[in-house]
Amino acid sequence: MLNQQDEIRNSLLSREIISYNGHNKLTQKELVSKIENLFQETDEQNLKKEIVEKILILKLDNSNEKTKEKNNKINESLRIFTRYYNELLNKNLKVTEEAITADLNYGIFFNFILNDLFLYIEKMNKELIIEKIKIIPNIIKFAWDYQFNDYLKLSIDPKKYRIFVNQNYELKKIEEINLNDDFDDDLGKELFNISIRPPINEDFKSKTLNSDFNIVLEKYKNNFHSIKLNSICKNTIESKIIEYFHNNSNTNLMNEEHKDFREVFFALHKLIKRNPYLKYYFPQFKREKGKGIYL
Repeated sequence: MLNQQDEIRNSLLSREIISYNGHNKLTQKELVSKIENLFQETDEQNLKKEIVEKILILKLDNSNEKTKEKNNKINESLRIFTRYYNELLNKNLKVTEEAITADLNYGIFFNFILNDLFLYIEKMNKELIIEKIKIIPNIIKFAWDYQFNDYLKLSIDPKKYRIFVNQNYELKKIEEINLNDDFDDDLGKELFNISIRPPINEDFKSKTLNSDFNIVLEKYKNNFHSIKLNSICKNTIESKIIEYFHNNSNTNLMNEEHKDFREVFFALHKLIKRNPYLKYYFPQFKREKGKGIYL
């Protein structure tokens, strides 16, 4: 004899939920209620995933004027999320053409599967992160878009996970990463390339959000910390350069041992020459640059 889990699993796998009324001992509404109860009670993760994948493809009926608006919004969110789910996991789930009339508590299913996806992202290696970099921010945005939403009732928060990708394609928690607040990506790239070299030795790319996350920033920029141009220029690059000058004041900076420093120095000089406004972010550089280095 089949137990409750097997009975409901078989119903799901055979898609009987769609045409469950009329010739079964349970109505469609009763079956949905049993599925929700089983989902919440079971500790079997594979069964939970199996249920969610079946729920994701169930389109809600929109023929009733009272529920049409709500069901259309839910159907649209199901369509969007199923596409993201497929892209991230290389699945091929397709929403059914037939529709069900029973209401579902979508929150319990979406909170489970988003948690599962975020934990999956946390375990990605660099190669997979690069491959999936376009879809990761879309899933994060989806979670925030529907957080405490009247229809989906998502309570999961991406901020709790290490799923935010920096410019080195590494995963970070949101408090470990920053935005380029008052400068563009092209300037940032040049400054970051200068700052990572000795004697600066500061990897700002590891602390800065990947540009593929711009779709998230359209609505949720305030969720992130920002890094200011002045912090990179004056407080880091210039500070290290001035410190190097002072520590080597009695040394010929044209000697071979100072080659790395000269390369950084020349690169910064050329960058400021191409972007004259940057001289205001390097107030001491102009005064110090003649000390022992010939441009």
